[in-house]
Amino acid sequence: MEALFPKHPNGQQTTIGTSEHLKSPSMVAIHKYFDTYYVPNNMAVVLVGDIDYDKTIKLVDQYFGSFKYKELPMKKMVSEEPMTQIVSRTVKSPSTQRMTMAWRTDSYGSQEARLADVVGEILSNRGDAGLIDLNINQKQKTLGAGAYESPFKMYGMFALVVTPKEGQSFDEAKKLLLDQLDLVKKGQFPDWMLKAIVNDKKVQRMKGWETADGLATELYDSYIKGRTWEQELDEINQYEKITKADVVKFANDFYKDNYVVVYKEKGVNDKLVRVENPGITPIKLNREAQSPFLKDILSTKVAEIKPEFIDYKTAIQTSQVKDKTVSFVKNKYNEIAQVSYVFPFGTDNDKELALAGTVFEYLGTDKYTPEQLKEEFYKLGITYNLRTSNDQTVITLAGLESNMKKGVELMNHWMTNVKADKAIYSQTVKTILEAREVGKKDKVKIMSALSNYAKYGKDSRMTDIISKARLESIDVTELMKKVKTLNQYPYQVFLYGQDQTGLEKAVKPYIGNTNLQPAKAKEYAEPATTGKVYFTNYDMVQMEMSKVAKGTPLNLNNFGKSNVFNEYFGRGLSSIVFQEIRESKSLAYSAYVSYANASEKGHANYITNYIGTQSNKLPLAVNAMSELMVELPQIPTQFENARGSALKQIASNRINRTNIFFSQLALKKLGVDYDLRKDTYAEIQGLTLPQLTGFYNTEVKPVKYNTAIIGKKENLNMESINKMGEFQEVSLEEIFGY
Repeated sequence: MEALFPKHPNGQQTTIGTSEHLKSPSMVAIHKYFDTYYVPNNMAVVLVGDIDYDKTIKLVDQYFGSFKYKELPMKKMVSEEPMTQIVSRTVKSPSTQRMTMAWRTDSYGSQEARLADVVGEILSNRGDAGLIDLNINQKQKTLGAGAYESPFKMYGMFALVVTPKEGQSFDEAKKLLLDQLDLVKKGQFPDWMLKAIVNDKKVQRMKGWETADGLATELYDSYIKGRTWEQELDEINQYEKITKADVVKFANDFYKDNYVVVYKEKGVNDKLVRVENPGITPIKLNREAQSPFLKDILSTKVAEIKPEFIDYKTAIQTSQVKDKTVSFVKNKYNEIAQVSYVFPFGTDNDKELALAGTVFEYLGTDKYTPEQLKEEFYKLGITYNLRTSNDQTVITLAGLESNMKKGVELMNHWMTNVKADKAIYSQTVKTILEAREVGKKDKVKIMSALSNYAKYGKDSRMTDIISKARLESIDVTELMKKVKTLNQYPYQVFLYGQDQTGLEKAVKPYIGNTNLQPAKAKEYAEPATTGKVYFTNYDMVQMEMSKVAKGTPLNLNNFGKSNVFNEYFGRGLSSIVFQEIRESKSLAYSAYVSYANASEKGHANYITNYIGTQSNKLPLAVNAMSELMVELPQIPTQFENARGSALKQIASNRINRTNIFFSQLALKKLGVDYDLRKDTYAEIQGLTLPQLTGFYNTEVKPVKYNTAIIGKKENLNMESINKMGEFQEVSLEEIFGY
């Protein structure tokens, strides 16, 4: 951004300031900024929901009407000079190498921004049917590539991104991207593509507006970008006017050697600016004190939100096709439909099932090439997804209901007639093995693997992977039989849309009777956590620590208590842990304690204690956390606030659309056939602080933790670490299983 916008704030004004700002923050400057810009003529109130318009406007006027208009400072318009050459930058970090190329575009709502967006969609789109999708990703020529346009209020950015394969040079990867851009310049993309792009935008708009948050985001984003709602509604109409000739002319005129390229190499970042700890005086929290403002808020009478619980028997209509249950939920909102095939088995039953799904998406049939299949789905405005978890496999089609029949037919043809290809399989195996190595350089994935190791030990689902030798010896024809025969296994069908009869007719011809059964699921142990400390070395400034403890078995009667415990003590801005560790003592940038109930009966609950901080602060943060957890703090006012918040979250939450069906599936794993929130709500209503303390004393206080720590080994304070338990450094190979 800095290179793309050498003058404009887009590239010259960082989000939270520079290291110099952090070294000498000015409260005077902060207050001046607030007083200058937080004025009514520079803000919008965005409300979306089931509201009474007239009453709401009166409330807005009551609480915001007294805000005084204040003239805003005249903004200096900053214009950039046209880019006339390639600007190159190189940065380094321990993570995997990647490259980004970016052209400066015009502002949001301009024709240039739309054309750049269309070029981005022609290259890389949601249907994986763009030129980059098909010619690079589908053929696995890199570890991943894409294109996108990001328009801002002033100016914008068109980007091409790529993660090279091991041994592949940046120049080779760059050429692959520019070759696809050249195809656009030559007009060598399908004539139907522009219509499909517009249809996809319509679908995504409908999906985005399905939720209050999605619509609110669209509304305030329009305000920020200085657009009227009428202009925003008309945006898709403007896209519909764009022709292929427009796109080709734009591509030739715009995409020249006038871009920024950033090479992210793997290595040590020698440009890090470290800010010394200035020494922060802890703030003594007075939790009982109440300001007049707070008292006024607490005394205000508000209408109670009534919770709405789902009656699954009436919300879901079921029918039978052969020996399969077909469930239907009506879409009351738009023309989006969904068809899901839910199989009650996954990788616990067959470790190679997820691999079969991955390879399947790279293969074609006797009628279509792999590329043509993706194009056909994109033309229909239908997306597909194959997801395999440890105990479930779900195949989902979603998109325009008017085309769902064709989408179902196409997916059935693909699964029934998929053609095994040894060359494609071999390339997929290479990509998988390379991706594994990339994962071992990713801090987030390393911490996840280390935490899993601390939780389950060396024998877990995560480490029980398909070996390299097995991957290289699998017969792809045999592998694809797992996909071809799925229809012969037990499963159920879920339909979401407006026309139940039409959707049932669409799926009925392809539903088969069950004549195969999955293998018995492999059981993975949940060993006791016994106070061990596992460490993995990684070159980073901060340190992350996750302590995990195996708790008691699932108990539905404790869902309310665990909910309030997380709200009161462990998670969120108003929790005791956050206020004490971060706000009062400034010992961590992130800290929480979480009690997670098992998602299936017969399994244990787990307690997680996380701290992310600078290495020199870790011992202090750990001590502060330990002191907090000796006994559950007794703060009645904060408890009542947490209890009230938990009740309001349940009362305001609405389970609707496809979530009705999938929430019922999740409840069945708990052995429940009704909306469990009803019991949880009743439990919280009568919950007292002594009862929560009893829950803490039996469920949290006695547990023993295993600890996962990632950071630079030379920064470890071993005296502090040894107090936590038996220390063991574990390698990447141990925690990943390869």
